[in-house]
Amino acid sequence: MASHAPSDRAAAALLVEAGELWVVENLGPRGARYWTPPGGSVDPGETWETGLLREVREETGLRIRDAALAFTHEVGSVRVRTYVSTAFDRIGAPDDPDGVILDVRRLPIAEALHRVRETAPRAISRPLDAWFRRLGRTDDRFTFAPSIARASGLSL
Repeated sequence: MASHAPSDRAAAALLVEAGELWVVENLGPRGARYWTPPGGSVDPGETWETGLLREVREETGLRIRDAALAFTHEVGSVRVRTYVSTAFDRIGAPDDPDGVILDVRRLPIAEALHRVRETAPRAISRPLDAWFRRLGRTDDRFTFAPSIARASGLSL
C-alpha cells in the first residue's frame, strides 16, 4: 500500500489453499507485531476489487484470479470488505512499499486463525472467527456466488 492519507475503505483476502490460509505478520504502531489476512487501504479512485488485488500482490506476491465477497465489517470508521479466494497464482516476491510486512506464511487454517486471534486487534480477529464458525468447516471447499471475476473483471 502506498503511503497516502488514511482511507475509510479497506479490503482483505482469505486466500485458502489445500486446507491452509495465507497470513501476513504486520509491524504495527509502537513496534507491535500481529498476524492478519493480507489486505489494506483502498486508495482514492480504486474500486474495492482493484485495491484488494494491489494489496494482496504487494503483501504476498500472489495474484488473485477469482474471489467472492465473504463479509463486510467496520474497524473504527473504516469499512472493510473481506473476500475469499482459492484461485490465485504466485507472480513474484512480496513488494511492500510501506515496509510493514515482516513475514508471509501459508499455515493450516486452525493455526492461522490462532495466530490472528492471539495477536491481531479484536476488530480484525472476531469477524474472521465468526465467518469460519458460520462456514462450519476449515478446509478449501467453498462455493463462490457471485464470482467477482465474472461480475467485475477482477482477474489481471
